[in-house]
Amino acid sequence: MSLLTAPAVTMSSREIAELVESRHDKVKQSIERLAEKGVIQLPPMGEVKNHRGQMVSEYRLEKRDSYIVVAQLSPEFTARLVDRWQELEQQIQVQIPTTSNKIETVQAGILLLESATKLLNLSNSSRLGGLQQLQKFAGLPNLVPSYAIDAPVDANDGSSRPTAALRTLLKQHDVNISSQYAYKLLQEIDVVEKKTRPSRSKGSEKTFWCLTAYGLRYGKNITSPGNPRETQPHFFESRFPSLLALMKMK
Repeated sequence: MSLLTAPAVTMSSREIAELVESRHDKVKQSIERLAEKGVIQLPPMGEVKNHRGQMVSEYRLEKRDSYIVVAQLSPEFTARLVDRWQELEQQIQVQIPTTSNKIETVQAGILLLESATKLLNLSNSSRLGGLQQLQKFAGLPNLVPSYAIDAPVDANDGSSRPTAALRTLLKQHDVNISSQYAYKLLQEIDVVEKKTRPSRSKGSEKTFWCLTAYGLRYGKNITSPGNPRETQPHFFESRFPSLLALMKMK
């Protein structure tokens, strides 16, 4: 079943007044008299700003009832009414494909985000960032939280833990090895793995590091600042001494 429902097309009593060159209050009185007689249903009323910036009330009529009102007021203006309805209906027909495309794009984005989360073990904050981008694209109000909890997968205290890049933590702990060598050690103990992505150069690939499911005990995968198509491991500061012990560096 389609997720789209075409919006109901209505015409305001103010538009009808302009079409038949009559005062708006007279048009509203005719609508109310016809409704009292049971010829039409009393249409819903809304408030809009007029050309003076004042709030005024107006009726919103469906197509059938608008014809009856115009026939009551000034039948000679029926042709104008027909033209106006054609304009309104064409506007809706133009708007629906745009809305449909946006919905399909958002749905594709959600599927892509779910796949990337499973494939790249993305952190909660990275997933939230993706959802916030989709929310902004769809023009939705702020429905998702403003922040996410990033903690080791085996933690149960519900609190985020500070993280840092591997090079930063190696320096803080006075471990005199390069980050690339450290990544190779981490790969040997199944904490990280190498992933590939297509390069802009035809036929070639780029590699990048990604924390494994086991590695999420010690860090999180964030979107790389250098390239949004890559992840960059960040490691929990509180778990880094344990990680160094696994690497047999301490």
